[in-house]
Amino acid sequence: MIADRVYRTLPNDPLPAEEVSDGSSGDIIFGWVASRTLIDNGRLLNDYLDLKECGRKWPDLTAGILYTRAAMNLAMLFSMRTVGHVAWIQGVNIREASHLWAFQMHDMILKALQRSSPEELRQYQEAHLWVLFLGALFLQQQSSNQIYVPDLDQLRYAELLVLECRTAAIKTWSRMRELLVQFSYCDMLSPHGSTWFEKVLWETNPGSIDF
Repeated sequence: MIADRVYRTLPNDPLPAEEVSDGSSGDIIFGWVASRTLIDNGRLLNDYLDLKECGRKWPDLTAGILYTRAAMNLAMLFSMRTVGHVAWIQGVNIREASHLWAFQMHDMILKALQRSSPEELRQYQEAHLWVLFLGALFLQQQSSNQIYVPDLDQLRYAELLVLECRTAAIKTWSRMRELLVQFSYCDMLSPHGSTWFEKVLWETNPGSIDF
């Protein structure tokens, strides 16, 4: 996450004029960020698979923590790809693959909430909120997505986010954003949270979710 925060500061930290006159410095930075994030993406996927396979590398971790970390790996992967690895052609991101991880992350975060002890739920509450926010963001993005994704109604990100926000007493976008930036968040993510987060809180009925 620290590395991701560094990558995100680069667009807001322009190079001196003498270093960008020929464009080479910008190309070098872009190449470095692209290569580093691809390596990081590979590590995240590798760790996710290890965690999903009952955490053989981490035998001392409980099931709740393993599933939480697995969900966080996928959330971090989504966050990095959404900002730095997109290719828009005629309004379509041809590199869009969020639907592949969205169902996996939903399964992991649901298991994390089911299998965590009360102490673990308190300890990892903010991490769970971050994951659920990104899942809800994915659903918001689908309203303008030209790629059909089946079975979206099976994803209960919004309902779970509302329940967790109620437990954490989060009622405003500003408070939620304060939490998100502790992990990985960028205002370049679209649609911006200020346009939909509070609406989801007030209009979503979490109903009955079987834990």
